[in-house]
Amino acid sequence: MIFRSESEKKYTEIVEHYEECLARHGDTHLGVDWPNAEDAKTRYRVMLEVVREPNPRAVKLLDFGCGASHLFEYIAEKQIRGIEYAGLDLSLKFVELSRRKFPQNHYVCADILEEPAAIPTADYIVMNGVFTEKRGLSLGDACVF
Repeated sequence: MIFRSESEKKYTEIVEHYEECLARHGDTHLGVDWPNAEDAKTRYRVMLEVVREPNPRAVKLLDFGCGASHLFEYIAEKQIRGIEYAGLDLSLKFVELSRRKFPQNHYVCADILEEPAAIPTADYIVMNGVFTEKRGLSLGDACVF
């Protein structure tokens, strides 16, 4: 395990920003600071195009930075079969929201820089917007990986 001091965890500013958006706008595209709901659906469609078909079994898909699990909502709305969805987020508020909405899914709240073993195994890992925001961070601080 790698332990970072709180001063080294400048990226938590990004989590605070998204939690403020959720508090202000609720469980909507604006609540995850996405300006346009239709554009988000286009992103979901494109991300899911990487999943190869047909699969003899359900593929495990990890939504890295799952937020409010809007990708899973899209999967359910489009009745896409053969995907076993799991979500991971640094924000406990978003993980708790997702767990309430979709208790059948597996969710992990973890700082993978501190706990890399917390990342669930998956056939596919998708990230929608994880690297979109850097807020007041320098490029070096934002690129902690």
